[in-house]
Amino acid sequence: MYNIIKAQMYQLIRENATYYTFLGGLGALLFLYISLSDSNIEIAEVTGSELLVQGTSSMVLMFVAMLFTVRICGGDMGDKTINHEMLTGISRAKIYGGRIIVSVISALIVYILFAVTPIAVFTVINGWGYTAPVKEAFIRLGLQIFPYLRLVFFFASLTFITMQPAAIILVSFVLMLVEGLFDLVVTEVLERSDKILYPFLGIIAMDGVNVYNMTYGYIDGEDVEVLKNGLSTGTIVSIAVPSVIFGIIFLIAGYCIFRKKDMK
Repeated sequence: MYNIIKAQMYQLIRENATYYTFLGGLGALLFLYISLSDSNIEIAEVTGSELLVQGTSSMVLMFVAMLFTVRICGGDMGDKTINHEMLTGISRAKIYGGRIIVSVISALIVYILFAVTPIAVFTVINGWGYTAPVKEAFIRLGLQIFPYLRLVFFFASLTFITMQPAAIILVSFVLMLVEGLFDLVVTEVLERSDKILYPFLGIIAMDGVNVYNMTYGYIDGEDVEVLKNGLSTGTIVSIAVPSVIFGIIFLIAGYCIFRKKDMK
């Protein structure tokens, strides 16, 4: 498995597509920041805690991680590299596991660059601010990794199952639309909190980490928007536990089907 991991990491580093994907994600993130400026938020003056509240990176994270996952798990299917690996005696378990591990590594790098680094940069420039305690930031950023990796495992297993990497990109758009529709029905039609969707829908769960119960506090002689309550234990459990369970199910299902799949 080590050789599979090493080969995939080497290929990622050398391919121009890797850097184009990062640049595309960065461009999308900058566009979202510009959109914030258009909604009466002066992005140049935003503190680290205020940026955390906005939760602008969720969709960018999903799409960039999806592109890397599809490339890692399915990029070698078209040129028969996976077939060659099996002919040289490498087991399907190692082929599958090695690519899953590299997908996780790339996803965590993406998370650090697109979710954590912007908050750190704005904190250095404008300070942390009063919007949320630093402890709450660690809790929320750590918690968001669970539904995030759950989506990575979903895309990875689906790529191995279908062997159609391009189709997975379309699936990601459909998934976003479907989850958005469910969220709209629950919040607008049924007039209920979308928290009931956290255990079942990965994207909604990622956004759920960014849902803040805000109020105003009088600090340093001025009224500022601050966090009223932190994430409850129930919310943390409803996001983390189902993400772990579904992630394991996706991985097992993907391997079970890939193990018996006819490689043409």
